[in-house]
Amino acid sequence: MTDIEELMAKHPELKFSFETMPNGLCGINVGNEIIINKNLNCQEQLQWLYEELEHHRLSVGDISDYQSGNNSHQEYIARKSAMQKCVPKSSLTKVLKIKPENDFEVADELGISIDYLHEVAKIYGFHFK
Repeated sequence: MTDIEELMAKHPELKFSFETMPNGLCGINVGNEIIINKNLNCQEQLQWLYEELEHHRLSVGDISDYQSGNNSHQEYIARKSAMQKCVPKSSLTKVLKIKPENDFEVADELGISIDYLHEVAKIYGFHFK
């Protein structure tokens, strides 16, 4: 079972689908349905699945208008929580202890994209090149 399948299996109350989505849209949560862009690679799909699950758990109402301070705050809280679940600090610390030569090795070891690694690192206060 893949990481994506395992994560979905933990939430039988939700419906999951993978569909082609407009450019720039990677995932969305509507009621009890989570839709992930099927054109993303598996790493990105997993990352967005975590985020949409956290939106389902934490966000209230339609937060698609980021001009609202409350919506931006809800987006930040859900994203931060998703990143902490997808890449626990202990996992990042463990990889860093083996003294990788660069951040690409860290991302590869954690099974995440390099851009996602940089975002996660900021949350934990780590700095990568």
